[in-house]
Amino acid sequence: MQNAGIASEQAQMEWVMLKSHSSGFKDKIQHLTWSEVYHLYEEGHENVLAVIDLILTLPASSSANERGFSQMKLTKTSIRSRMSNTTLNHSMVIQMATPGVKEFDPDPAIHRWMNASTRP
Repeated sequence: MQNAGIASEQAQMEWVMLKSHSSGFKDKIQHLTWSEVYHLYEEGHENVLAVIDLILTLPASSSANERGFSQMKLTKTSIRSRMSNTTLNHSMVIQMATPGVKEFDPDPAIHRWMNASTRP
């Protein structure tokens, strides 16, 4: 949004104004398209319409989403069907945010354990 020059505070106010303006179309609201709304309210609603345009151009799927669903299927199997959402969330964060075995460097953890742990 910053790269597009959109003022987020203005976009919030323009969204409220756009909703109030569109209340006159209650009978036609389900048949309006965003391009029609854009042409009707282009003036005075530039920021919020730019945000809507950005949202409409985002792809519906991405490799990150697909990877997340694939990991979820591997984590929550029929054997683990009683796993709570919180546990599943924590497990997926660990699996997706930590480096792989090839990228993992244990030296800092070993150094910390050797220097910070209390031993008899």
